[in-house]
Amino acid sequence: MDKTYLNEIKTYAKPFIRNDGEQLFFYNPKDNIWIPNTRDGATRSLNKLLASTNTQLAASEAKAVISDILCDPEFERPLPTPPCGMLNCKNGILDLDRLELNEYSKISHEKNCFRICLDIKYNPKADERNCKTFINFLQNAFDLQDTTAKDLLKKSSVVRLLEMMGYMISNEYRAKKLLIILGPANSGKSQILELIRRVIGYEHTVALTLDELSGQGCGRFRTELLTKAHALINDELPTKGLKNLAELKKIIAGEAITIEAKGATPKTVKVKTKMLFAGNQLPDLAEADCGNAFASRLCVVAFKKAPKESFRNVNLIDDLYKERDAIFSLAIKAFIELRKNSLVFRSDSAAESIVQAYKDDNASVITFINDEDVVTTGDGVSLTDLFRHYKDYCLKESLTPVKGIKTFRQQIVSWPHFSGFNKRRLGKNTNPCSVVEGIELVRRNL
Repeated sequence: MDKTYLNEIKTYAKPFIRNDGEQLFFYNPKDNIWIPNTRDGATRSLNKLLASTNTQLAASEAKAVISDILCDPEFERPLPTPPCGMLNCKNGILDLDRLELNEYSKISHEKNCFRICLDIKYNPKADERNCKTFINFLQNAFDLQDTTAKDLLKKSSVVRLLEMMGYMISNEYRAKKLLIILGPANSGKSQILELIRRVIGYEHTVALTLDELSGQGCGRFRTELLTKAHALINDELPTKGLKNLAELKKIIAGEAITIEAKGATPKTVKVKTKMLFAGNQLPDLAEADCGNAFASRLCVVAFKKAPKESFRNVNLIDDLYKERDAIFSLAIKAFIELRKNSLVFRSDSAAESIVQAYKDDNASVITFINDEDVVTTGDGVSLTDLFRHYKDYCLKESLTPVKGIKTFRQQIVSWPHFSGFNKRRLGKNTNPCSVVEGIELVRRNL
């Protein structure tokens, strides 16, 4: 290809193509977004871009231009994080600080660098009258049928849900919370998650599990997906013991983690992906949550009931989707207040009591060994005997015991008087057994 002709093409294309060192991005003026392209996809996108100039390149010519662009430092303009105070909607760019809706043409795409156009039109006048299906859904899910629609939107649980929805579609990522919707089966948890997915766009979400996030199994290779996703949305919480809490807490807090991709060099990144899960109960833990550091990262909304089978709306998600402009306009208003409150979600006593009970349950081993009427310092006690009395203690005190002796053994080590495990004969036993050193049971209370 003639060099002069190549330079002319590159000069025209430069404002609409950028390279972040790993992939090319093409600007889509219709939605005011930058779209990532593979090498083959880039050649097609290049010809679409040149169509307005009546230029059509052969496949080999387009590939040559793309190869040259990939090596040209002038095209290396990594996409910065989209501004937290702006939302890219179907009817323009919403400035959250000034509550102004601007046309795409009035704001430079080079400045904003959006990757997502939300599938909503912001309506500042939206209220409960514009989303009756959603209001009816909330009245049932939170068991507030006697509450008027206007008053419903002031309820703490509803406000917190709207804050969550607004946060998930926003460009904000610094709340340092794992968002969770709890509720019985068929209460509509998955419908809310699906609605958010549709508004964000499936291509901008991932569905990793908490196990994968914490690096279990092949999850250590899948966390790389977080670097390219706007949101992690998953309809299930693990029912088996969750491990590697330290790694999970770092991801939730947006701290630096090292990620691996097959065939690539590991790299250290800060994750900016928001996370929303749904489930019937909070995840069981297979290790001690020291200081409740993991539980303190949870922000919960609790649905209370599911509609009777004869009253279920099988078209609920489609009906909610039709009301998406009004629903998310309300969510954006709630999110604006959340920003003013330093990203501290609305206090909700019902949800917070669930999290507190979760903290208490996960501290049941520590509660047991710190009870001076049950456990004291001493020459050692059989691990099996200690575990049996621990389960009896949990039953008496209405605590949830850890599921197995292995997990119990792992959590014992955090007791200040713990001196280690040994296998030796204890008392009158003729056979050696696993002994927890430094501990004895207060026999008078057994």
